Amino acid sequence: MKKYLFLIILLALIAGGLYAYFILGNQLRAARGEVTGKDYVAKLYSDYSIAGSSCQGEDTNNDGYVTCNFRLKEKVSAVEKTITLQCPTLIKSFMATSCKEVGITLNQN
Repeated sequence: MKKYLFLIILLALIAGGLYAYFILGNQLRAARGEVTGKDYVAKLYSDYSIAGSSCQGEDTNNDGYVTCNFRLKEKVSAVEKTITLQCPTLIKSFMATSCKEVGITLNQN
């Protein structure tokens, strides 16, 4: 009986670890990407305010970066544009401390 109890506890721990890695890990990577993305926007786009943001938590190409989109609104003229950033995950952020822009900036009038 003790043998089966040990196996049940072991399976529960493995299932909990997988849940934490896949579900909570994605949420943590997205939150980290959003924080570093906001810092990037504050430094390089100081004449804009953030109107909206969206970060995915999945590192699809295993390069240590997650994709974040930021919708920016110019403070003076209210012109909006959207930028796409690659922001480092927690592990990658020890070597790369800032996001990098991807592609071209889309201007929307």
